[in-house]
This record gives sequence, structure tokens and C-alpha cells, in this order.
Amino acid sequence: MTISSPGSLSASFAPLVLNGQPVNGGFNLNFALPNMSAITNQAYNFVKAGGAQAFGFLNQTISQQSNFLQSQTAPIIAGAMSQAQANTASLIPQALTMEQQLAQSQQGYEAALANASITAQQNISLASINSSTASANAAANSGGGGCYITTAVCESEGLPDECYTLTKFRQFRDEVMMKHGAWRELVREYYECAPEIVRKLSALNNAAEIYRTMRVWYLNPILDHIERGQHTEAIERYRALVAYAQGVVA
Repeated sequence: MTISSPGSLSASFAPLVLNGQPVNGGFNLNFALPNMSAITNQAYNFVKAGGAQAFGFLNQTISQQSNFLQSQTAPIIAGAMSQAQANTASLIPQALTMEQQLAQSQQGYEAALANASITAQQNISLASINSSTASANAAANSGGGGCYITTAVCESEGLPDECYTLTKFRQFRDEVMMKHGAWRELVREYYECAPEIVRKLSALNNAAEIYRTMRVWYLNPILDHIERGQHTEAIERYRALVAYAQGVVA
């Protein structure tokens, strides 16, 4: 008699032989061991099935946690953004108001500065006019009528104070230069430096020669410009005369 299980275990009953004589009874057991390949495959399949289940569980857990965090943080983020928008909306009018106030303050400051500058310029111009007028009046009341260098040249030539050259120069000063802002300032500057220039020139040993040079190269051309009505040219030539005289006495 034989009893077997599928492919692995079998048992059988057979006569027992003892000293060449059969004896009733006996038991035979056969057990087939599985090979290593089958064991390995079974183990791999077990681990694989377990890993798939673990991976599915992990994904499910992460998804649940993500959904939970999103459900909790979404209202907070939305509220913060809403509050930020509300704050920004309330700050915009304030910023515009401040900008307008700054612009108005800047305009007011610039206007005040411009007015102060205009006032200062007017005061300077008025002071210059008064100074020039006073200098001209003082020169007119003094000997030589204020044309210091021209007077010195004419005196060196033995000409009287009412000579043609001095008369034309004084008329040009009073009727042209004193009626022009920039030229009036030139008159004032001339009255400040001319007396000292003439004093130093007269003290030189070659003063007569220097005066003759002034007559030929400067006074005669100036007189010609005055007679022709060339006012700007006359003034520029007189500037050159003063510069020459200053260079001589320097």
C-alpha cells in the first residue's frame, strides 16, 4: 500500500524481509526535497507582493497627509493674500496723497527760491546802478571829469580839459554807457582802478612816450568808433586800453 502527497511526500507499506524470510508488516517513507530555484522564486514573489502592498500603503498615507495640509493651509494663505490686498488698497491713496504733498512742497520751495534769487539780483543791480551813478557823478565833479587815462593823455599833449577828445568821451560815457546795465558796471570798475593806474603811469620816466602810444593805438581808434556810432567797438577798444595800462604799471 502507498500513500503520496503531490510531488513531495510518499509513504508505502511493504513486506519486511528478515534473514531471507518475508515478515508481515513494514513501512517505507519517501520525502522529495524542493530545489533551490523553486525556493528562491517563492521568496522573491513573497517579497514582491509585500513590497507592492507597502508601497501602496505609503502612497496612500502621503496623499492623505498632503490633502490634509492643503485643506489646512489653503484658507490661511487665502486670508493672508486677501489681507495683503486690502492693506495695499488702503495704502495707495495715502501714498498718492503724500506724493501730491511732496510735489506741492517742492513747487513752493522752487518758487520761493526763484523769488529770492530775483530779489537778490534786483538788489545787486540796484546797488550797482547807485554805485556807478555815484562814481560817475563824483568823477564829473572832479578835475578831468572822470576820464582819468584820457585826461592824462590829453594833458601830456598840452590840451585843455574841454578839448574835443575829452568832450566826446564824456558824452559817450553819460549818454550811452550810463544808460546800459553792463556798460554802467564797466564805468564803475573803471573809476575804481583808473586813478591808481594814472598815478603810477605819471611816476614813470617814460610816461610821455607811453601816453603817445596810448593816443595812437587806442584813443584815436576809440574816438573814430564813437563818431561812427560803433558803440560796442569803442568799448572793446577802451577795455584794451585799460588792460595795456594795467600791464605797464604791473
